[in-house]
Amino acid sequence: MLPVILIAKSKKDRDEYINKFIETHKFSKSNVFYISPLKNEILISQIREIKKEIKYSSSLPRLFIFYYFDKATLEAQNALLKSLEETGLTNRFILAAENEYLILPTVRSRSNIVRLNKKRSLDHKSENWLVDLLAVIEQATDYRFLSNSRLTDLSKEDSEKFFQTLILSYRSKLSSHPNSVKIIKQILYLKTLLENNNLNPRLTYDNLLLFIKKVIKVNK
Repeated sequence: MLPVILIAKSKKDRDEYINKFIETHKFSKSNVFYISPLKNEILISQIREIKKEIKYSSSLPRLFIFYYFDKATLEAQNALLKSLEETGLTNRFILAAENEYLILPTVRSRSNIVRLNKKRSLDHKSENWLVDLLAVIEQATDYRFLSNSRLTDLSKEDSEKFFQTLILSYRSKLSSHPNSVKIIKQILYLKTLLENNNLNPRLTYDNLLLFIKKVIKVNK
């Protein structure tokens, strides 16, 4: 069976789903493994430990539950891919997250996505409007992209997902677009300013997108 990517902003909703899943599939307590971020990230070393466990055969099904999988490093996500592809009745996976778009497309395509939240802010209505917007910016010859209505809808509370999505997008381009380093540094700089100062969120987002446009233009 396919791994489950569980999208839930509410810890209560997430835990209720997981507990019901464990009960329905009758997993024994000793065969349920819980993995949480270390130092705010799920690391490749944690994935290696899980893969060691998977190597040992088991007469009973095992369940691997990852909390905040959207905080897994790219290396960790890539390292888990093969195990996800080989999942079956013996090894099951639940990848709990808040922002599905911080999970690699290759992981998402191999999973069943369960969304417990109908109301979303940053990632509403389209699959990933922010990534689509970045593609528009990279091809734009003017600055009409700043009039995107969804930017107006973003609050300061949305900033964490906004910045994380941008960071993941440009981290994936580091090898092909070296100037992505400059963009990531600017993202982190403005993220810190917004979190620690009374800045206008919309102006901060606009400033960042203009910077991205400038860097891309110079790189062409």
